[in-house]
Amino acid sequence: MTMRWRSATPSMSTAGSRSVPRLFPGLIALLALSLSVACETRPKPEPKPAATEPVTARTNSDRQTAAQSPRGELLESLSAQGFGSVLLVNQLELPSRRRFWRFQLANNLTILLLQDHSLPVIAYQTWYRVGSRDDPAGKEGVTHLFEHLMFRRTVSRQEGEFDREMEQRGIDPDATAWLDTTTYAQLIPPKELDTVAALEAERMTQIYIGQDVLDAERAVVMRERSYRVDNDPSGTMNEMLYALAFPDHPYRNPSVGKRSSLAAIEVEDLRAIYDAYYQPANAAVVLVGDFDLAKAMTSLVRHYGPLAARTPPDDPHTDAPLLGGHNAQTLLMPIDTEVLMMGFPCPNGRDPDFEVMEVLNQVLFAEPHGSAFRELRFEKELVASTQGWVGRFKDRSLFEILATMKQGVTHEEARAIILDKLTLLRTDGPDAVSLERAKKRLELNLLRGIQDPGGYADELGSSWAIGAEPMAVFQRTERVRSVTKQDVIRVAQTYLQPRYLVEVLGKPASQ
Repeated sequence: MTMRWRSATPSMSTAGSRSVPRLFPGLIALLALSLSVACETRPKPEPKPAATEPVTARTNSDRQTAAQSPRGELLESLSAQGFGSVLLVNQLELPSRRRFWRFQLANNLTILLLQDHSLPVIAYQTWYRVGSRDDPAGKEGVTHLFEHLMFRRTVSRQEGEFDREMEQRGIDPDATAWLDTTTYAQLIPPKELDTVAALEAERMTQIYIGQDVLDAERAVVMRERSYRVDNDPSGTMNEMLYALAFPDHPYRNPSVGKRSSLAAIEVEDLRAIYDAYYQPANAAVVLVGDFDLAKAMTSLVRHYGPLAARTPPDDPHTDAPLLGGHNAQTLLMPIDTEVLMMGFPCPNGRDPDFEVMEVLNQVLFAEPHGSAFRELRFEKELVASTQGWVGRFKDRSLFEILATMKQGVTHEEARAIILDKLTLLRTDGPDAVSLERAKKRLELNLLRGIQDPGGYADELGSSWAIGAEPMAVFQRTERVRSVTKQDVIRVAQTYLQPRYLVEVLGKPASQ
């Protein structure tokens, strides 16, 4: 399993080659590591955020303006390929001689390009706006199961041919299915861009779907379900937490599916997902790295331009309501120490209050200075580990809190300390030093996330997928800098009320 940092906050999320869904967002990996570990750590000096240069935006809002831009000749050349007009939506001049362009093809495919010649590779990602939120009732897990089929065969390519084409070029394809999105990603040598574009465009519309591949991949996903949820205490607890938090919203659906729903999936269900969501108007192709703009766009238009334009399905879901009534569940599990998972609602990833919630999380749980972290870990020595995580998703999601008790310690005092810290934020807010430290740390984390081409592509694609501005990372850093004490108090009062709390307590079965 490959672990990748995806959020500006210290979250763990899985991104595995073709068979690893993100089960639920949050702290599963940390919990798995800390269930039986009770080691001491020492405070480290607080890092300082790197200085950033201003970003200059030049936005072209229509085809006429784009055609008159410095790239007008390129757009005319691309449109002349015969697949309709190519729209330059906007372009940005970035620090360190980097450039960003956002294009839209006539079939409504979004193309996000960030050019950085200092990088000897290209991160090539394809993002689809389809995830477990879109799984039909009774067929939970179908979106993730279909992701497996994307590595099998196409109408014209035999079993294993896609992998061989990639591997002989030194490319290791990766895929991720999560709540809102399904992503296919690889780091590629720049000279292989045209080949990868041809392969990705082909499997966007030409995947073979049959009973044979369904049966084979269903068995694989069933095994995943076993070791990621059924036989993994952390996965079991996190699945329960989201079921409690989202009784009427599809974020309750585990990406890996349930045994009964996986067994019920038929060929027609896979075809319905493919036909509805795997199409240009529901996808974004993201390139970050060392490429020539004209050559890259010529290749992308040649391979993706002929794909038919269709209208994606409407999304019937809206933000989950703020539910009153405290929900809690206790599970007896094969673990050595008590583990407490808590969840409160948090804003969706487009809401300016999302960054306030991230700052709030840093105030509480950043290591080593977060007020809750410091008291639980060092002053009272109650926990082996504790952490908070804020999920950036299309709809309102969860602010997750994890506390793994030390050997022989029960959860009651740790829980009381966490709730007291939340009460203090709702009434008094953070002190000036803690707030400023949290903002600088979060800003640094945001900038760290875009240091490598894969991380930058993740940021672009995930922002597009939730309906935010793809280059939102710079807007987000500005919003982080502007967070005030009153903002933290207001957001804490809105979302961190005891009546919104959901929690799952894991207790050793031996107790």
